[in-house]
Amino acid sequence: MSLEQALAANTAALEANTAALLGGKTASAAGTSGSAGGTTTTTTKEKTGKTTKTAYEAQHTKAEAQALANKVKDEKGVEVIRGLIKKLGYDKLADIAKAEDLDKLYDACEAELGEGGDEGGGDDDGI
Repeated sequence: MSLEQALAANTAALEANTAALLGGKTASAAGTSGSAGGTTTTTTKEKTGKTTKTAYEAQHTKAEAQALANKVKDEKGVEVIRGLIKKLGYDKLADIAKAEDLDKLYDACEAELGEGGDEGGGDDDGI
């Protein structure tokens, strides 16, 4: 077997292994997931023994959480937003990287501002 043939066989085996690990997706398609908003967590399944675990799927981007945190800071004060961030176990907003924690911060900010809970409170006149 020549060097070129060995490299071609090795490359084919590597591509087949990658496709099997990605569930039939090609390696180039695997790196294209995401959104324009920022932080995303793609859903994957991990098998550990008999259980199947699905990864957390982000509801809000880091930019959305930061915008709402800034609104809380402006309307309620810097100590209020610092308290919300501390409750999550972080010292500052920039340290939060987990999608779950960003969503928790977003929800806490909405609760602090009293948003998200009142449906139909606008001037839309039913149109």
